[in-house]
Amino acid sequence: MTDTTEREIFYRISPANEGLVFATANDALRNHAMRTALEASKTWGELRRSVGEEEYQALLGKMSVHISEPVVVPNNEDPFDRDQIPGYWDGDFPGSLQSQMEQLLPADILAKFGERVATRLNGSYMHIDPSSEKRFVLALRKLGYVVHRRADLFFT
Repeated sequence: MTDTTEREIFYRISPANEGLVFATANDALRNHAMRTALEASKTWGELRRSVGEEEYQALLGKMSVHISEPVVVPNNEDPFDRDQIPGYWDGDFPGSLQSQMEQLLPADILAKFGERVATRLNGSYMHIDPSSEKRFVLALRKLGYVVHRRADLFFT
């Protein structure tokens, strides 16, 4: 992996469980965009413009699968309510980046600093206590990762 973007990692303290969450820059930005759009959009048109057409269509597809039939495409001026999004209040949508950290980060570093935690509804994830932040980030940087703390983004 010589491409810097492959090793560029964003992280923050997760508002969901106060553990550290690490993600690729692209995944963190996509998760942030979807979460902020779901929180801020007042109409379906606002949501569509906020997340872009590809993400919007994927969301409608997810809704169709959830109800086992095609979803009626809302008009742009129709009121938007995030309660309509399957899995939003369960923490299933948008997906948890913490549950993907084991595919992203080196196993030996995760084993040293992390703890596997099982949840009631959402499976398990690797919990990294914020008290390990400096040592964890240093270990990643020694392996060539470009690591940025991004408390300004809302991703979990």
